[in-house]
Amino acid sequence: MKARIVRQKRALLWGVDPKQEPAVSTIGICDMLGITCRVPGKEGLTVKVEALLETPDTQGCAWENPPLLLLSGLTDRELDDLLGELRRAKLAWPYKAMVTPHNRNWTLEQLYQEIQREHQAVQKQMEK
Repeated sequence: MKARIVRQKRALLWGVDPKQEPAVSTIGICDMLGITCRVPGKEGLTVKVEALLETPDTQGCAWENPPLLLLSGLTDRELDDLLGELRRAKLAWPYKAMVTPHNRNWTLEQLYQEIQREHQAVQKQMEK
């Protein structure tokens, strides 16, 4: 018998309250698309991305920086579907990223800082 690898479609919603927007609608869209959501609390900032995607939900957290939507296990088509649904619902996720072999062992804090640097570099380039 062949072993079959099941790809887990997951989303991590960082820096939001799960009872408020954009989290409420994002969770609903993800549920509709078969994507499991995780909403970690502040304790998640120092945890590796890979581990955060595997652990149970907490209460979320208030965050003074832009929220982050981190995705894992989605095909290109599933990603396009999710992003299309988020656009249709007019949900703002200023920072979005995919889990990669390169960043899966980073802490959420390291990943967030890297995304911030990239975002600032793009903004600076657009100003020129």
